[in-house]
Amino acid sequence: MFLTVSALLQRLPEEFDIDSIRIRYPVTYLNSLNVVLLAETRELNRILHVVRSSLQVQSLLFELQSLIYSVGIAISNGWNTNNDGRS
Repeated sequence: MFLTVSALLQRLPEEFDIDSIRIRYPVTYLNSLNVVLLAETRELNRILHVVRSSLQVQSLLFELQSLIYSVGIAISNGWNTNNDGRS
């Protein structure tokens, strides 16, 4: 699962630069679809931000889970070594 999250994070595009889009496609009376372009770009940036944040949290949770598992194994091995069969 960690590889999937990492792969998704790497493939996720960067957020769009709203200012450069606004300059390249100015909102005018004759180009009213540019308003839609800007609105949809802003919405897509919000979605990208939420997806990226969620994947980063998922990645951190997976790392934490792996760490807890490793600590549990280390504690178990230490317990077995210290008690070596004595009651």
